[in-house]
Amino acid sequence: MVSHEVFIDWITATQHHPAGGLPILIGGLVIWYDRSGNARSERTSATSVGGSYDTTIRLGCDGSRVFLSGNPGRFARNDNLFNHGWQGTIEACNRILKQNGLPPFTASRGIPGQEDWRPGARIHRLDVTANFSTGSDAQARAVIRWLSAQSVARMKRGFSSDESVWWSNTRHMFKAYLKAHEMIHHGKEKQDQLVAWCLEQGIVRVEVELKRCLLQELQLDSFDTITDERLQSVFVD
Repeated sequence: MVSHEVFIDWITATQHHPAGGLPILIGGLVIWYDRSGNARSERTSATSVGGSYDTTIRLGCDGSRVFLSGNPGRFARNDNLFNHGWQGTIEACNRILKQNGLPPFTASRGIPGQEDWRPGARIHRLDVTANFSTGSDAQARAVIRWLSAQSVARMKRGFSSDESVWWSNTRHMFKAYLKAHEMIHHGKEKQDQLVAWCLEQGIVRVEVELKRCLLQELQLDSFDTITDERLQSVFVD
């Protein structure tokens, strides 16, 4: 199979700004009370921000903590057949944050423990993705059927006919699916130019969802340490 470059299909990130004073952007507020009716803790929830082509992304800010979750490269675009690498994803995130009056995600600044220290953004989920061309829709289905017969240690398997297959645990998820049919399921017509191209090429989308605990283990939970080369290595491994 022929592969295109690895790109990012989802990111969940936060950044704490100790000085505070940022615009409030929340979708709701959850408060926990004790048995006497006294408020003990509270948590804000993010809100959905819409773009063109029925795209949305989750944003939140409680005045000091900025939150973003979704596919920034897909936001306000007609499709996500191809997407951005690491730097392009951050630029897309920061455009969305700026449009909503929030500061950009940045790397850490200064020296930890000293007065000028400013913590950078943290990553809580990252989906790393690539498209593979198998040559035809029939070949793509054969690949999915073959993958569906495989097992991965300590991961739970699931599949949907010969269109998709996935394995998951608490650390990460691996999934493969027919990109053309996924686009059709999301409202694209079979005659659409991109859908027709995916069918002709037999495009299989492969995604690796890196969850928080694995990101921490791989030291990929900080803007300071992530590069396209490291993500490529994680995806291949």
